[in-house]
Amino acid sequence: MPIKCVPIPEAEKLKKGLANGDIDIAKFYDMTSAERKAKLQKYVSKDLASFINKEFEKAMLSSRKDALKNWVEKTFTNKEKKKELFKEIDEINELLDSSQQLNMIEDFVADKIGISVSAKEIKEITYYTDQMKKIYDETLAKRKANHD
Repeated sequence: MPIKCVPIPEAEKLKKGLANGDIDIAKFYDMTSAERKAKLQKYVSKDLASFINKEFEKAMLSSRKDALKNWVEKTFTNKEKKKELFKEIDEINELLDSSQQLNMIEDFVADKIGISVSAKEIKEITYYTDQMKKIYDETLAKRKANHD
């Protein structure tokens, strides 16, 4: 059965880790998924650690995307310029595939598709998907050229 929340006894264990300094949220941002889960597993089960990490990663992704948009909103007054910048930010967020980003989304992907995928595997999947799209686009262009 999927985990929906952190049970109170486990939450209390995590609070103790926060209080004694062993769990440091600021340091969580610089850790990989595996490092965060290992730290959390000192206090909770493996499944619960994965759930907590997945939720943390979703929050990180969300805040990163929103942070740029919030900055643009506060900085620029021209509505057309804002629209243009928001579009660029969305495109950047879609293309962003740094190793930190890939490591960060391992649990998020695992939850969504039901399997574990490493950062290396995500890079390979992305590479081959891009290659297939390129071949598909080239084939369409050739067919269109032959019909014209």
